[in-house]
Order: sequence, then structure tokens, then C-alpha cells
Amino acid sequence: MQHGWAPKMASSQAINKRKWSPASFIGFAWFTDRLALDLLKCASLVLLAFCIYFPCFRGEFIWDDIDIYIVENELLKDPQGPYKFWFTLEPVDYYPLTYTTFWLEYQFVGESPLLYHINNTWLHGLTGVIVFLLLRRLHEPLAFGIAAIFVAHPLQVESVAWICQRKTILSSFFAAWSMLSYAKSFDPQRASRHLIWSCFLFALSLAAKPTLITLPVAVLVNEYFLRTSSRKPPIIYIASMFALSLIFGAVGVAYQQKLIGGIDVREQGFLARFLCQGWAIWFYVRQFFSVGTLSFVYPRWHVNPALPTAWLPLLAVAIVSYLLFRWRDRLGLRPFLFWAYFLITMFPILGMVDVFFWRYSYVGDHYIYQSFVALPLLIFSLVEAVKRPWCRQFCQTVAFIGVIVFSVVSHERTKVYQTEIGIWKETLEKNPNTSLAWTNLGALTGSMSLVRKSLEISPDIFESWEVLAEDSMKHQRWDEAIQYYRRVGELAPEGTGNVNWAIEKQVACLIRLGRGADAVVALDDFLLAYNRGAFRVRSPQTFQIRFAALRVAASAVGANLETDETINRELKSILSQQPDGYLTAGKVFDECGLIGRAADYYAAYTKVAPTDPQGFAGLGQARLSLGDVKSAYNALKKAYHLDDRNIETLTNLGVVSMMVGDKVGGLKAFETAATESRPDFGLFSNLGLAYLSNDRPADAASAWKRALTIQPDNIDTLRDLAWLLSTDPYFTDRSTSKDALAYAQRACELSRYGRYDCLDALAAALANRNEFEKACDAMQQTIVLAKQSDANPERIRTLEQRLTQYSAKLQLMKSEDNGEKTP
Repeated sequence: MQHGWAPKMASSQAINKRKWSPASFIGFAWFTDRLALDLLKCASLVLLAFCIYFPCFRGEFIWDDIDIYIVENELLKDPQGPYKFWFTLEPVDYYPLTYTTFWLEYQFVGESPLLYHINNTWLHGLTGVIVFLLLRRLHEPLAFGIAAIFVAHPLQVESVAWICQRKTILSSFFAAWSMLSYAKSFDPQRASRHLIWSCFLFALSLAAKPTLITLPVAVLVNEYFLRTSSRKPPIIYIASMFALSLIFGAVGVAYQQKLIGGIDVREQGFLARFLCQGWAIWFYVRQFFSVGTLSFVYPRWHVNPALPTAWLPLLAVAIVSYLLFRWRDRLGLRPFLFWAYFLITMFPILGMVDVFFWRYSYVGDHYIYQSFVALPLLIFSLVEAVKRPWCRQFCQTVAFIGVIVFSVVSHERTKVYQTEIGIWKETLEKNPNTSLAWTNLGALTGSMSLVRKSLEISPDIFESWEVLAEDSMKHQRWDEAIQYYRRVGELAPEGTGNVNWAIEKQVACLIRLGRGADAVVALDDFLLAYNRGAFRVRSPQTFQIRFAALRVAASAVGANLETDETINRELKSILSQQPDGYLTAGKVFDECGLIGRAADYYAAYTKVAPTDPQGFAGLGQARLSLGDVKSAYNALKKAYHLDDRNIETLTNLGVVSMMVGDKVGGLKAFETAATESRPDFGLFSNLGLAYLSNDRPADAASAWKRALTIQPDNIDTLRDLAWLLSTDPYFTDRSTSKDALAYAQRACELSRYGRYDCLDALAAALANRNEFEKACDAMQQTIVLAKQSDANPERIRTLEQRLTQYSAKLQLMKSEDNGEKTP
């Protein structure tokens, strides 16, 4: 009797009659030792994964890596993080095993993405190894070839190169291992041990991500079709699997509903959702073959149940399922079982259960990871069902060629995931109406015109209004920010934290404008909204502190409230019971522009929690804003000693070090921040200045060029780079002068030739190319604009001196030309 998924059936012949030696596949025929051969194949799968994915080792954190999972995940910095991941409601999702792995990595490398990428890659390769061992256990003749396709296929790139999809890889890894143990349980001598181990591994799979909650159904189908009289079905095992699925599934759905917060993520009725399942199934089948159309975000379909064509995909799924079942004696049972496994394991992500990502797309490459292996198994089993001598050799050849082609395509596609800007640009190239891509690309590059392009496509996306509001606050356009935040509050669904956040920001803007009375009204509305449950808060204690601090801030700008003393007494009463709240209150005052008061609360927090770097970091930044550079330097140095990997602390320390004359220390801080963090425009801009201060012009130019890859239209950086390339003696070659001119012209175009500093850089670039006549013209315009802009007299005299120099060189060139023409 064969064990696993392919025993003899009572009504048909054995599925696999022919002996199959795995040593005959892809150049391993010279191996005769079975163990050595298996070890070599397993090692080659892991090596294949590293060969394909090593470009992503230079990649950064992207999207959810930053906002949810790693960079801004405060629980990773918490010593009690693992406990909170497993046993509290604080995490955004219930993926406790995945979060625990991130927590461990964070303790070693902080926000440096390299280790996270390496771990994703070897876990992917190891999952391929488990797939190979499982298929070999099930007597699949192309076990290694299919495992290699699993590792190499471009559909897998998103799951491996996107760090936060560790959850998908971990879940699939433990699920495959669980099924390997289940397959071993067909050995009656150790059946119980293997089944217990399988159940435990399945629990780990669900703890990583509860996507494979339907796996027990696949086991049940397997038991039904491959039942034998000599083996009793493992009822307790199957019941335990279903119990785990129900528990983790219920918890997972509850967490998703908490994250969704009442948003209609699909904007579809029940029937349209039901029909969309067929569309999604055939979409993934198509993407298996059409690897050139892969994208980070796909357009959402408009499925109208009233149209007959909307029913065709789901009808086709039903027909294929029926035919594979009906012809199981002719084709063998394997094609039907593989198709059934694919449908069963894909069901949770086909659209009937709400997932937040449905807001942007109904499908995603990472959703097929756990079901992927069923597709090549189905295809090859159908070819082998022809039962011709050439079928086996044909399948081997196709698998070999497929692995090579898929590896090359995946290797190139991995490069797209090196930067978040890269994935959004590629998305817009393939799907230009993706509002999410326009919004995020605009936020990353600082181009609000891109965000407004998103609103032209989808005017009701509150995230786009949030980006505009944040940009307005950054540039101190408080009235404009208030309008945007009001729009966020109108569009964000009630029950979400976005409503709370929008109201708080409105109050902060009103306080910055000195409109205390209006801030009071907004606070009253804020409290009423909270009492009626219009939004949720993660921590009621933190909300209480923030609300009290906002009342104090409103009082400080002259609102008609109770006396300041009474309000301050209320806040201090709360903080006496929650000393950690001094940090929260300090941040609130910081947001409201009350920097002095923020500094006082940060200082109080450093006494309450002298080992927490956040208090010293906040105090240092506040002191710097107040102009107390020495105190800021000391506080930031203390924060750095407590946490030498915090990017914001490193950046601020770099700034203040340069201000106190510690150029080497400032450069070191910026360099460390640049290697530890994702690419950041402000960081690379400051790094360029630090290099320049340390007489390293080449490195300064390189840093500014990297800054321009993030914000290509930043006028100040274009101007500074053009000036450096034009005036520093280090840069002498012709190509550099050409680049300098291009940067200067771009800066002038973006400023509409209305900034004299940009025209000054243009004149320098022209002079560097010996185009002194044009340089003089540009310099004359520069002086006119400088006088109109009320530039200081010393600055104007400097510009006039440069004009004199350019004019003298122009005259010298003309004299030399006349001398050459004289006989």
C-alpha cells in the first residue's frame, strides 16, 4: 500500500505505476547515495533562493513595514513585546509568532533591514525544502522540480522581498511541515506521535498568520478519497485541527474588523462578492503563466451580477471541478485532489471574508503563496495522465526550463522591491488609476500634486487628505491643515482611530493660531464624539492624558476656561497616578507649539524614567527649538547612549553636533542614521552638508544625488548640488559641468525663475562651462531679483562681485579670440 495522497484505489489502478528515481532529474544522475542526494537537493533549493533574492538585501522597508510592523511598531522596543503580542489586544493584527520574530531581530539590528531580508530569504528556501520532502513522501515523481519552481516563480517575489510578508512565509512553512508530519502518520508504528506534532505545527502556522484555516478541510478531503480498510481516520486529530482553525479564525476576523473599523472595504453586495471568487481564481491561474503582468497593486474589478458574463468565471470553476472529479478514473485522482487543495486553501482570501487590503485591490501576489504548489502539481499531473513514454521526459524538460526562466524574471523583479518609490512607480506604469500609488508616491517624494492626482481619481480616500494635512502642518499652513483634517474626519468611518487623530490635529492647529476659544469648542465636540463611541482609542489612559494636555494648551493661549491653575492641577493629578504620561503630555505640547512647556514635561519624564531614551530625545529636540544648543546636545548625547540605533535621535544629534562645531561627530551620526534607516530625503540632505563641512565634496554630491532620488523636484537640493558641482575644484570633468547645468536649470524651472539663489547657481554652472556671456545675463537677473527680494546688502555686494568676475573673464575670452584672428 502506498501512503500519503496516492495509495491504490479500490476502483482504479495505482496512480503511479512506474518507478521514479529522483537522481535522474536536473544533472544529479551521478549521485547514488540517497541521503547525500537529498541533502544536495535541499541545499540547492536554499541556494537558489539566495541567488534570486540577494538584490533585495540592499532594499529598504516599504509601506506596512514602516507604518505597522517594524519601524513605527513601539511594541518591538518594549521588553514585554512578546508577551503583548501573544496575550494582549495592543497589536494591530494577531500574528504573534511573526511579531515575535520581528521583535528578536529588532533587538539585534533595530531598523536596519538587511537581517530581515536575509531571514525572509532563507525561510523561503527552507519552505521549498519542506515542500520537496512532502512531495517526495507523497511519491510525486517531479518533487524536486516542483519545489524548485515554488522557490523560483515570480509570483513569490512579493512574499519574500516585502519584509512584512514574513507572516505568509512562516505560516506556509509550518503548514507544509504539518502536512509532512501528517503524511508520515500513515506509518502505523508512529502515527500518534506524527499527528500530535502535525497539530502543534499547524497551531504555529495559524499563529504566524491565520490564512490556512481551511487546511483541515483539505485533510478531510484527503482522508475521504484515500481511505483504506486497514487504516482508521484520525478523528481526534481532524477535530483538533478544526478547533484550532475556529479559534484562530475567529480571533483573526475580530482583529481585521478592528483594523477595518467599519469601512466597506470591497464596496460590493453579497452576490457580487460571491461571483468575484471565480474572477480571483482564474486571475491567479493566469498570473502563473503571465509573469510579465505582475504588479504590487492590481485594478479592482466591477462585477455586475445582472450581466451573464459576470457568472462565467465561477461557472468555469464549477465545470473544471466536475470534470476532474468525473474523469478521475481516466486522469487519475491526483489532478482532482490538487485542484481541490488549491480551491480550499485559497478560499479565505477570495473575498468572502473582509481584509483591509480589499480597499485597494481584490487580489495580491502574496495571497497565493500558501496555495501556489498546487498549480504546477495540477499541470504536470494532467500531462502525465496522457500516459505516453515521452510525458515524463517532457515534464522534466519543462520544469528545468521553467526554473531557469522564472529565476531570471524573479531576480529582476526583486529589484523593484528595493525601494518603496520603486514599487509605486511600477504600479503606476501598469495601473495608472491606482489612487493608493499616487498618494504614497506623493507622500514619499513630497509632491502634493501627485496626491491631488489621487483625489481626482478617488476624492473620498481619507488617507490622501491626511497626507495633504500633514504637509500643510509641516509648512505651518495651519488654516489649510484644519480644512484638510476636517475632511479626514468627514470621510474616515466612525469607530476608527483616524477620527480621533483628525480632531486632535485640528485642536493643535487652532492652538498654534492662538484661537483658544475655537479650540475649546473643538475639544467639547471631541469629548462628545468619544462618549458616543464615534472613534476608538487603543489606550483610554493615554487618551485621558492627551485630552487633559490639550485643555491645558488651549488655556495657555487665552481660552475662556477655568483658571490655568485648576486645569494644570487636573493634568498633574492624572500624571501622579501615571508618571509615564509626562512623555505623552510633552508630545502634545510639542504638537501645539508650546515648546517651553513641552521641554518641562520631557525633563520631568527623564526623572521618572531615566533609562528611557525617548524622554531625553524629546528634551533635546525641544531645547534645540528653543535655541539652547548646549543643553540640546547634552540631552541628545544621553539619548544616543541609551539607544544608539534610533534614527530620529541620530539625525537630531547630527544637526546639533554640527551647530556646536563637532563636525566629525555630526558626520558620524548622520552616516550611522543613513545606514540604519530607510532612505529619507532630509537625512541625505543633512548628510551632504556634513560631508561638505568635512571637506568631502564627492561624498556630499553623492548624498545629495541620493536625496534627489527621493524628492527629484526639491529646489534647494538641486540648487546646492548645482553650486557644488560648478564651484568646487574637485569637480573638473566635462560631464560634471553638464550635470551641474542640468540641475541648475531644473531648479530655475521649478521656481519659475523667481528665486535669485537658483539663478546664482545657474550663472555659476554656465561660467563653469565657459559660457560667460550667458553667465553674465543670468547674474544680472540674479541681482535684480535679489534687490526685489530685499536681500541684505552684503549678499548683493557678493553677487555684484561675481558679475564683475564673469564680465572680466568674458572680456578676456574675447581678447584671446581677437588675438587669434590677428595676423
